Amino acid sequence: MKWPWHTHPEWLKITWRISPLWKRLPPAWRENLPLKLFSVGVAFVLWLHVNARGQTEVTFAVPVVPADLPAGMVLSAQGEERADVRVRGLDAELQRIQARHVWVNLRLADAVPGDQWIPLTPADVAGTGRTDVVDLVPRQVRVNIEQRMSRSFRIKAEITGKPERGKRLGAVVVDPPEVTLTGGESAFQGLRSLATQAVDISGLTQSLRREVRLDLQGRDLEPVGQQPIYVTISLVDSDR
Repeated sequence: MKWPWHTHPEWLKITWRISPLWKRLPPAWRENLPLKLFSVGVAFVLWLHVNARGQTEVTFAVPVVPADLPAGMVLSAQGEERADVRVRGLDAELQRIQARHVWVNLRLADAVPGDQWIPLTPADVAGTGRTDVVDLVPRQVRVNIEQRMSRSFRIKAEITGKPERGKRLGAVVVDPPEVTLTGGESAFQGLRSLATQAVDISGLTQSLRREVRLDLQGRDLEPVGQQPIYVTISLVDSDR
């Protein structure tokens, strides 16, 4: 004999167990409960759909930035200065990423003097938020590391042009008169003297004092202490 589903003993047991829970629900929750459960189900399906189709891959061309260089050493050459980073994530997360805020760290903590290859891994990529780095090109960068050294040079002021008629160039004083530069050994090769960038005195009618930059001839060198350098140019009356 078949029991009607609503009078089946097992159904009655289930109904008997749920009934107390049903009565405990606030009246506002019990009102239109099937419709509410249906709405929750639809929302859940939509959430799954959005997350499934929102996975996208995007490639960024970003800089490779040296990091953790040991003290007393200089990075004198770096083969690749940019890398292609491919990331995967939700559309919303990818839209938050700005390429100018993404970079790849070139870890140099274990570097030694000489030519060598430094590996790049997805863990070295910074600025990609909650997305996944799925590819990185190149996977290694060739670098040259040198011991840092220092040398001192007297500074010569480079003057161009002629002053106003009736005036001639007098004393030229550089303050400070010398500077200590630091950098890798190769950057000092062939450097015999050091001058300032040119100071044009064309049409000058009176003495002047001007802050100037050093002409480092494109060498990867920098002054120790970054002290400003001034050139004082005196004009005197020319003999007539």
